[in-house]
Amino acid sequence: MNESFSNEENPLLEKGHLGIFDVGDSDVAAAMGKNPAEFFRIFDDHLYVAIMGLDRRMTAVSKKLRTDFNFSTEPAWHLSDFVAPAPEQAKHPDDMWRAVARHGVWRGDVRHSPKKGATSWLNAIIIACNDEAGAAYRYIAIFADVTARVENEAALRVSRNDLRALASHMDFSQECDRKRIAREIHDELGQHLLALKMDLLGLQMSSSMAQPRVTRDSADLIESVDQTMLHVKRIINDLRPIALDAGLAEAIRVCVGSFTRRHKVPCNLSLSDASIELNEVAVTTLYRVLQESLVNIGRHAQASRISVALVCSRHAISIEIDDDGVGMAPSTRNRRKTFGLLGMKERVEMLGGTLTIVSQIGAGTKVVASMPRK
Repeated sequence: MNESFSNEENPLLEKGHLGIFDVGDSDVAAAMGKNPAEFFRIFDDHLYVAIMGLDRRMTAVSKKLRTDFNFSTEPAWHLSDFVAPAPEQAKHPDDMWRAVARHGVWRGDVRHSPKKGATSWLNAIIIACNDEAGAAYRYIAIFADVTARVENEAALRVSRNDLRALASHMDFSQECDRKRIAREIHDELGQHLLALKMDLLGLQMSSSMAQPRVTRDSADLIESVDQTMLHVKRIINDLRPIALDAGLAEAIRVCVGSFTRRHKVPCNLSLSDASIELNEVAVTTLYRVLQESLVNIGRHAQASRISVALVCSRHAISIEIDDDGVGMAPSTRNRRKTFGLLGMKERVEMLGGTLTIVSQIGAGTKVVASMPRK
C-alpha cells in the first residue's frame, strides 16, 4: 500500500474523476488547475480517501485515513477488512458492490470495528472509475466520520421506544380506569336512578286521585330522572362502551347508529362476520379510532355521506372510515394542534399496527387503521 498519493501520477487527477469529490466551485477548480499538488496535499491531510483495484484491495490511502485508523502499509487491506455496510443499507457486502456495478456508485453508512478500541461509523461513497469502454478498472472510496450522528440517532430511537412504551402503559392504565369507572357508574349510579324512578312511579300512582299536584310534580321528576339516565348512559358509552362486551362489530354498529341519529348523516356500514382475533387493547384501539374519526367528521367534514367498514383479512383486521366532506390539506394534518390524529397514529403503531390518512381538499377523507392478527 502506498504511503500517500503520488502527485505526479495521482489517479485522482485523471480526467473525468474530479467530479466525484463534488468540486463544482469555479474558484476551487481554478485553484486545482494552478496548483494541483497543493490541493492534494490538503486533500491527503484532511480527508479519508482510499484507492482500490478490481480486487477491492486498497492500493493507496490518504494520510488522514492511514493516521486516524492505524493502517499498516503492507499488506494491502481488502475493503471488507476495514469496514462493513450497515445491515439496514446492505444485507451483505456483495449487495454494496452489485450497486456499484449497476449504478457506478454506492453511498451509505459503514461500520469500522477494530479488534481493539471502539466501533466507529463512516458515511462512504464508493465510485467505479470506468475506461472508455465502460469497464471498471479502479474504485475510489471517500469516507466521512459520522459516529456522533449514528450514536445520536440510536439514542433517539431508544428514547422514542421508551416514550412509546410509557405512553402505551399510560394508555392501558387509562383504559382500565375508564372501564372501572364505567362499570361503577352503571352498577351504582344507574341502579340508584332506576330505584328513584320506581319510587316516583309508585308515588305518582298512589297520589293520582287524591293529590293531583303531587302527581304532576312526580311526572316532572320522572322525566328529569329519564333525562339523567340518558346522560349517564352517554357518559358510560364515552368512557368504555358496554357494546364492546358484545364484540367489536356490535360496538361499531352502536357507535355509527348514534352518530347517524345525532348528525343526520347517512352511513353505509359493512361489517365482516369473521372472528375478531385481537386482544382487548387492540379492539378498544380500533374502536377509539372510529370514535375520533366520527368526531372529526361531525365537527369539520361537512359530509353528506360516510361509509364505515370492518375488514378481516388473513393477516390483519382493519377499520375503514370514508367521508365525502371538504377534506383537508397535508399541512393541516401536520399542525401541532391536531393531537387527535397524532394520538390515533401513535396508539395504533404502539400495538404494531398501521394508520393511514388519505385526504384531499374537496374530495373527502379516508382513515384506515389495521391491526395484525394474534
